[in-house]
Amino acid sequence: MDGRAALPRRDDGEPVFDEPWQGRAVAVAVETVAGLGLSWDDFRRHLIAAIDDDPHRHYYESWLIALEELVSEHRLVSADELDAHRMAAASYRTTEDEPDDLEVFPIRADDNTLRDALTEIRGAIEFDLDVDELLGRPDRRCAHAELQRRWIDGAPASWMFRMFDDRGDQMLTVLLPNPFLGDDDAVLDEPVWSRLELWDRLRERLLRLPPDPFDRSGRRFTRP
Repeated sequence: MDGRAALPRRDDGEPVFDEPWQGRAVAVAVETVAGLGLSWDDFRRHLIAAIDDDPHRHYYESWLIALEELVSEHRLVSADELDAHRMAAASYRTTEDEPDDLEVFPIRADDNTLRDALTEIRGAIEFDLDVDELLGRPDRRCAHAELQRRWIDGAPASWMFRMFDDRGDQMLTVLLPNPFLGDDDAVLDEPVWSRLELWDRLRERLLRLPPDPFDRSGRRFTRP
């Protein structure tokens, strides 16, 4: 492929893959196109559309989106099945001090992704932060970022956005609006599920995940 859809290549012509999943995504696309008896232009059309939809998105993430669109178009998988697989693959669980169970959703740590996330957060809650200053510090760059939710008594109880530097030290933690707590941090008599709107938007924007019914499965707030 050439133009906007061209694979990144080394000087010797070999494709460049920064992570193993990128090469696997290419291999799956090649096998899928061949198995469906399609021309490569059928896949290229979806790839160009994905790139045009978000030019700042990582190339191979656009590749995955194009592959999903292709298999959906040819009814190899349903949208619900894609969402289920994406949600299963998006996070990992880590147990810290009992009874806390932390679920971590890694997100890309490039400046465009972080700026979008921080701008979304700052626009939704009272959040005094100079985004340019945070992202522009040459002495301390963000190495990885995460959405997190903490499970207590079998249901999510708090939701967070976090950034870490290359030493693993915390740069920023933002507690997102909690349906069990008011703005004054007092426990509400009944959960207000609309307070999860920011969390849902960040999941969609950063991970392409739909709202998760588990987020609304808790019955009461328990402090860890």
